[in-house]
Amino acid sequence: MNILTEYKKELAICLDAISEEAIEACAEVYKKAWRDKKTIYVCGNGGSASTASHVACDLNKGATVNGVRPLRVVGLADNVAHFTALANDFDYDEIFVGQLKNWLEPGDVVIGISCSGNSPNCVKAFEYAKENGAITMGWLGFSGGKMKELSDVAIHLPSNEYGPVEDGHLIINHILTVVIKDWLQSQEG
Repeated sequence: MNILTEYKKELAICLDAISEEAIEACAEVYKKAWRDKKTIYVCGNGGSASTASHVACDLNKGATVNGVRPLRVVGLADNVAHFTALANDFDYDEIFVGQLKNWLEPGDVVIGISCSGNSPNCVKAFEYAKENGAITMGWLGFSGGKMKELSDVAIHLPSNEYGPVEDGHLIINHILTVVIKDWLQSQEG
């Protein structure tokens, strides 16, 4: 077996699953959040936590346009003191919900990034978001898991390999950052 050939094959499956319609659906959620002055929260575990941080960084900085109000984006895995206190004092499954209870408002957006779609803390964040009038966006792999069912908008990369799915999620982020920056350039304040 040639590892490179197999990896490229799985990555191609992931890339083929990223349709123009899916990107546009995600972009419309971002645009609505910007128009309505809502906050986008991003969560994930392990490699997906790094992707969530990357998304927050790119949307906060990379999509910035001089003279135009930026998106408001918070990476829920970025405040180590807060989420470890929640994990220690309550339960690891509460690390994202505990933060959302402090800040989430109706119309906000919660993006959950998960290869399995079954990360309990992300599932709980989606359940809480839906119960409280927020929009849920899943970037998922494998079968899509519970989060696919809880997503208002989802991009599902149908591979069971972590690496290609995580690579696909980063590519989705980079595409959306360019789309949103381009759109923000046409906006005022």
